[in-house]
Amino acid sequence: MTRLCTATLIAMILMLLQSCDVPLDHEWYERTDGSEYYETEGSPASFMIITKKFEKSDTADGKKKYLFKTNDSKFISNENIKVWEITDTSTPYPTTVTASISRQSGSSTAGFGILFAARKSSGKEYFLTVMINTSGQYMIGKQAAEDFTVIQDWKRFDSLKRGYGVQNIIKVTLTGNAFNVYFNNVLAETFQDTIQPKLSTGAHGYIVSIPPTENLPQKFVEATFIE
Repeated sequence: MTRLCTATLIAMILMLLQSCDVPLDHEWYERTDGSEYYETEGSPASFMIITKKFEKSDTADGKKKYLFKTNDSKFISNENIKVWEITDTSTPYPTTVTASISRQSGSSTAGFGILFAARKSSGKEYFLTVMINTSGQYMIGKQAAEDFTVIQDWKRFDSLKRGYGVQNIIKVTLTGNAFNVYFNNVLAETFQDTIQPKLSTGAHGYIVSIPPTENLPQKFVEATFIE
């Protein structure tokens, strides 16, 4: 009888936790078409999600447009969640990647931007990323399988336009082994990838960061990317 009561109590507690929109620390998986969810280890911002959440359409002048928009409570976490999608794997890989991006809602300090030099090995993804926020700052980082390394921490740049619904143009060019980062056609940074495996050319796409401070599901996280 005691064992039965204990099992019933545990089951009730689990059901209650699943029904509440509270930050989740535990590992969880969900498989849908084209989507992978996993939790990594060993990094302060370690909870990663790779998922196809970017809705593709065409603008009136024929450009490719990708929209990320969600208020899904599954993204509630005590960790900083990064959501990305590789949108172009065509070869030969380009030495210049550019996009006009804007954020319509979400945290003013959360990053969103482009990923480039992307490759996949043994089911793990490797890429470089340049992200901005609506406060006029940018950062550069590298995703190497489960590990994310900051190459340039958040830094203010005067040529970045601030605010919501404001378009900023990010351009990254590769010259030899050096990556040149431009915002609105003004050079902001030149860097080299010194982390093994070193990346050069590759596929590219887009990335959005969802910090614990986002007010989900009451408000949306929304960003737009135009090629």
